[in-house]
Amino acid sequence: MFHPLPRGFHCWVAIAAVLIAVIATWPVAAHLSDHVVDGARLVNPKNTNDFWSGNIGADVLLTTWVVNWDLHALVTQPLHLFDANIFYPAPLPLARSEHLFGIALLALPGRLLGGPVVAHQSALLLCSVLNVWGTAYAVTRWTGSLGGGLVAGLLLAVSPFHQHNPAHIQSVATGYLPLLLLALEGYVATGAPRWAAAGAAGLLLQMLSGQYLAYYALVVWLVGGAVLVLVGRPAARPLPRLARDVGVLAAASTAATLMVVPFVIPYLRLGAEVPSNVERGLFFTSVLSLRSYLLTGSFPQTWLHVPQATWALAVLGTVALALGGRFERARVVALVLVGLAGALLSLGPKPGSMGLYRLAVDIFPGFRTVREPDRASVLVFVALALLSGCGAAALLRRLPRLGPPLVLGLTALSFVSSWHGPTLVRPMAVGAELPGAYRFLARCGGGDPLLELPIYSAYESWREAEREFYSTYHWLPLLNGRSGYPPPLYLTTIKVAAQLPDAAALASLRETTAVRWVLVHCDQAAGQPTRAVHLCSPEPPPGMSKPRVFGDTLLYDLGPARDLPRPWPARWPTPADCALPEPTPGR
Repeated sequence: MFHPLPRGFHCWVAIAAVLIAVIATWPVAAHLSDHVVDGARLVNPKNTNDFWSGNIGADVLLTTWVVNWDLHALVTQPLHLFDANIFYPAPLPLARSEHLFGIALLALPGRLLGGPVVAHQSALLLCSVLNVWGTAYAVTRWTGSLGGGLVAGLLLAVSPFHQHNPAHIQSVATGYLPLLLLALEGYVATGAPRWAAAGAAGLLLQMLSGQYLAYYALVVWLVGGAVLVLVGRPAARPLPRLARDVGVLAAASTAATLMVVPFVIPYLRLGAEVPSNVERGLFFTSVLSLRSYLLTGSFPQTWLHVPQATWALAVLGTVALALGGRFERARVVALVLVGLAGALLSLGPKPGSMGLYRLAVDIFPGFRTVREPDRASVLVFVALALLSGCGAAALLRRLPRLGPPLVLGLTALSFVSSWHGPTLVRPMAVGAELPGAYRFLARCGGGDPLLELPIYSAYESWREAEREFYSTYHWLPLLNGRSGYPPPLYLTTIKVAAQLPDAAALASLRETTAVRWVLVHCDQAAGQPTRAVHLCSPEPPPGMSKPRVFGDTLLYDLGPARDLPRPWPARWPTPADCALPEPTPGR
């Protein structure tokens, strides 16, 4: 059934995976410590301050904050992961975004070696490495061809989907999907529990890597499992084997799901606040039609176009598998159905989706909130990469002389058609360049709540993402925040904060949030619908002490409150030297 791995497989694939990951995301590897992907310029290089490009740029800073918060919470409050430091003191603020816990585990080495940027960017590279390794491993075990495995890994890592989504790390972390099919087939063929356990582990890690990826992993598991159990099982004692296989795989998936439950409960608790996008008809992006995967040229959504060379390899792989044995035929049916399911889901609730999207809404809890159905197209590219690897393996095996140059040429054409580099990156202030106000708060904040002004409306909350990012250096409870669904308390905070330095507004804010620090960005206050500009005057307003000056930024200390509305485990005494004024203005 499965071929043994060629000698030196892991060594050669590890080297190739790192090299491919570096190329696929270049120049991320050259700026690990102080640059992040510039999502805004990827969308609109000429205007990075419009709504759409601003939000994509903010997504990068949001995921940087998320993975670093996960690691911080593991050390400081492991039982309260979702009680993050934004939107303070609203409950469960992390549940208003994807928790990305599985990706945070990949960020741990980078966080230990460097700061928040290193953690996120190294995790991005590792996600791409896993894409190559997982796909190469599956195809090599299926075909015995290291070359076919490397072709599959390369085509997945630089697929149009992955090249279009460098700003969303949760869209790049797809390396477990190929392994799910391999584990399912391994269990059905051998009945060995270790394969079912491996599949459950892969399912768990993929579900913990993002909300969308959780749903797509379940699609792979259900579709692939059904096909392999029904078509790929041995002929002997079919009914008892069928009952056993279904029971064991159901137990494995139940075990994985139960381990995910603690990460799901916070989202269910906030479910009433999150509107159904199906009912409201709110979809940010969905595939226009299935033709988007076939055409080339200037047709809309060109990023979905599968290179013709990839189609050629995939068709060869489909034919080779169809002409093989029972497991090869089951494998090709599973891959084709997984790809078709992804293509139909990517249409959203359009008539052309054959009702599959609505069915997913009925089956999967929370699927009604999915706002970007086009992300399901990842299943198309996973299936095509695996089929292409099988096609390359068939060419290398059947045509010893002509096969290698033919595979190399088709792979090169696919790479050139798919790679959209170099990836645009933006510098971030880190280390000695970190703004002085945040360095001060990291040392002297005392774990007390912080408000940054001007505070932006929910429509412009993408502007809060940079403050969210800088909170990874001080981890103070932050009244500001940016996520997919801001809490009602944030809307109230916006209205009250807009009235500062009004005494009544200040008293109300102190009562509800126990805010101690007010950081005013005077260079941003002008022109905003807020009175924060009055806090930039030379003399402090009544009831507020003289601020510390950090260039264009002023920091007011309102004094610590005795109790906080939501407990904060990292509260600490303020060092004595923090009461001294800053000797000179500066960053």
